[in-house]
Amino acid sequence: FDQGRIPKYPIFSDCNDPMVRALVAMIVGCDVCPGGVAGAGPKVAFEILQEFSNLHGRPLLDALANKISSMKGATVKDKDAVLCLAKSAIYEKTNTGYVHGPPVELEKHLESFADTVTT
Repeated sequence: FDQGRIPKYPIFSDCNDPMVRALVAMIVGCDVCPGGVAGAGPKVAFEILQEFSNLHGRPLLDALANKISSMKGATVKDKDAVLCLAKSAIYEKTNTGYVHGPPVELEKHLESFADTVTT
């Protein structure tokens, strides 16, 4: 990646929410969704972000997860499963802690990502 070039579709440039970043990464491909959504790439991810630019917080997360799970090339077809995978990406343990800090609250099926502060 050329550090001097501005990406044609800056999907992460104005995105500070780790869950939104994880959901967008699932579209283009990441550890929890290798290869991303078939037929989708940065352009599609950018268009989806623009489509939901008026949303924030939980409504945005739900809208993105619904969109991802309903895309033609999606391998995960359930909104809640998409959200679970996004959480597993941001709460992944590393050799120095967590990708985005320890989780404060998790669903029971994600307990292997828990920390001493997690309920």
